[in-house]
Amino acid sequence: MRITFSDQDSFDQVTHNTYTWLDDQEPASTPTQFLSMQQLRPKRVFTQEEKIEEKSRTIQVLDIPLFIKKSEIIRSFEIVGEIDFVNVQVKSALYQTAYVVFKDAAVTRIFINTWSHVINSHVVRVIPLHLSDDQRKIRNQHTLKLSGLPANTLAVDIKPSIKLVHGKTVFIPRNPKTYKTFRYAYVSFASAEDLTSAKNQSFIFKNNQLFWSDPKSATCNKCGSPTHLIKDCDKTKPIKRFTSRRQAWSTLQSNKKSFAKALKSNKSNKQNALKNNKSSGPSKPNKKPKTSDNNQSLRKDNPYNNQQPDDLQQQISKIVSSQMAQFSSLVKEINETHKSMNGTFTDLQKRVESYARKRNQAQSNKDKEQMIVASTSKDTRTNQNKNKRTRGYESDEESTVTDKEFNDLITCVVNHSAQMSNLNTKIDQLNDLFTGKDPISSQLKGDEEDYEIEDVVSDEEMDV
Repeated sequence: MRITFSDQDSFDQVTHNTYTWLDDQEPASTPTQFLSMQQLRPKRVFTQEEKIEEKSRTIQVLDIPLFIKKSEIIRSFEIVGEIDFVNVQVKSALYQTAYVVFKDAAVTRIFINTWSHVINSHVVRVIPLHLSDDQRKIRNQHTLKLSGLPANTLAVDIKPSIKLVHGKTVFIPRNPKTYKTFRYAYVSFASAEDLTSAKNQSFIFKNNQLFWSDPKSATCNKCGSPTHLIKDCDKTKPIKRFTSRRQAWSTLQSNKKSFAKALKSNKSNKQNALKNNKSSGPSKPNKKPKTSDNNQSLRKDNPYNNQQPDDLQQQISKIVSSQMAQFSSLVKEINETHKSMNGTFTDLQKRVESYARKRNQAQSNKDKEQMIVASTSKDTRTNQNKNKRTRGYESDEESTVTDKEFNDLITCVVNHSAQMSNLNTKIDQLNDLFTGKDPISSQLKGDEEDYEIEDVVSDEEMDV
């Protein structure tokens, strides 16, 4: 049983008294007394030697992000050596501090020369607890500020470059509001010589120029330069401030234009290009009389009458070019199909005439043989008629039609039918191209309707 009290007096009264419980209407043989948690779980008292021994096996881990879990800390340091226990504390509003106790004191000696460690792509600082105060101060004595980092840069991203200049630790602070990393880092060195050598070297990281400066110096939050602040930076885009609702709407619609005006602008650009390509000769004056348009003169400040962007003109040009290429390809295929059909039709006509001629000849020979059999001089007449020819054929085989010739005739008819179907398909595609049923024409037509609608809305709003 565990009881919690709201005041010290009640707690003392309960713990100092003894209580007897009834067991089957009879008092228990042994009275009961409540004990405090300190009496049940007394704190272990370490001797001075035990404290020094545990301190020699302990390291202090700083700058741990708040989203790093204790299990992740244990896994990252288990690679170094066997761990006895880990104690994690939150000593600030932005970072955690961990105390890792190893079972072997020799493991902590690794971090005498190694000042940092990586936990899940995050660089943390490590300090053995057995170091003296002077040794701890040396780790923060030679420090430089490295500014100009890209947004959301982690310390592990620039750690290889820091090692090249003999940097021992790198720390990128976080924004307390967004918890994102700032665009500058603090790099610590083991000696003043290493600091001076690094300061004289130039760094470029992800196409960004990095700048070395003193830790307390102010730098530009945009480019990182220590020579100016962000308000004087050339890379900062000016903020547009609109004086009225009409001016804001005018700026928003500055890049919109109707489809008809886009075509007109494209036509004028082509005419200007043709004029510029002329090598010599005086330019002819324009004989067209100038026409006055009162509505146009009244709408000189119409925000919708701006030039069409080049990307729309390029899109229209690509659609027209694709349509012309498709049209030329269809015309070429139709001509080739028509030429092939003419040859097939001529061959078919010759085969049909030959087939009819041979069929008539075979029927005529059959009738003559029947007449010869009916005559009295069968044998003589039969021998004479075997070599008799009514037409100018070279042999008797030409007076009959073979199976091969008949099959060739059927194949020729099938090919002719297929070519006719192909020609009809090409003609249908050509009709779709002119009537606007193909995808390209539909897209062009849809774009034209969109721009016409925008133009109508623009005129009505300006009238209001």
